[in-house]
Amino acid sequence: MNTILKKTNWRITAFVAALVLCNAAPSARGQNSPEGTWDFVLSGNQRGVAQITFLPDHTLTGAEIITVKQSSNRTNSVNDDPRGGFGGESRTPSTGGGSSSSVTNFYGKANLAGSWTFDAARRVIGVITESGGANSITNGISFKASVRPNTRMTMTGIRKGRRISYTGVPLIALPDFSGEYYGQGKAAGRAFTELFTLVPAGGLGNPDLLPPGFVNGYDITGLGAAYSTFGAVIISARNQMALVTLSNENTNGVLRSVAGSFRLSKGTGSLKGVVENGDGGENVSLRVTKQNAPAD
Repeated sequence: MNTILKKTNWRITAFVAALVLCNAAPSARGQNSPEGTWDFVLSGNQRGVAQITFLPDHTLTGAEIITVKQSSNRTNSVNDDPRGGFGGESRTPSTGGGSSSSVTNFYGKANLAGSWTFDAARRVIGVITESGGANSITNGISFKASVRPNTRMTMTGIRKGRRISYTGVPLIALPDFSGEYYGQGKAAGRAFTELFTLVPAGGLGNPDLLPPGFVNGYDITGLGAAYSTFGAVIISARNQMALVTLSNENTNGVLRSVAGSFRLSKGTGSLKGVVENGDGGENVSLRVTKQNAPAD
């Protein structure tokens, strides 16, 4: 089986990022403490939805579904195949011959762990690792954040010199979006239709998806033309959705990760991202509609 986390880069490179977390010595608390659970939307080169809990002991934990923002509908080479997030095997990264300055971008679902503290100017700083699960490679991010407690957090992450923007609000539980949906999409210009069902996180009993009780998180099962899918969804109160699925279109599965706007009042979304193909990854768009939802 395939993991639910992959990475892709615009130019092939032999880059694997690993980060050993340091537990920075905590400074005195200030009014800008990030403690609590935050609902983040990612923008920039990486897009998606994340939930991160900042703990009093200056550690953090969370989960995200992320995808890649592409500027054109071209195939992108996948440098390696970090399987493990779906309980699968592990493959050795390939040794591409491209520039060592290439930036590697993950897509799929990742677990988050890390540490945070205050710098000398009382700004929140820290480090995060992204991991696809057992036997998966990891990716490292350094960040700094501006916090308005109980109101808003803006965070800038740096991965291999590339900027990722996070904007967050305190996590709240949204209405239940479980139910039947249909999706109409295009991958490299080829149209497709899927039917799928959302159930609360943990409903499929798959430990590699979101854990039971994950707020605003769902397991997903679906059917396409001669294939089936399963995966995970995170919905943000900021009218965003991120969706990752793994299909049985081939032996190892085909991974797709998309994110974008989602109208909470209508149950409709317009998502974009990346899907695997035989040579790497390609652009994909997906419009999702909740059946029996209020009409526009």
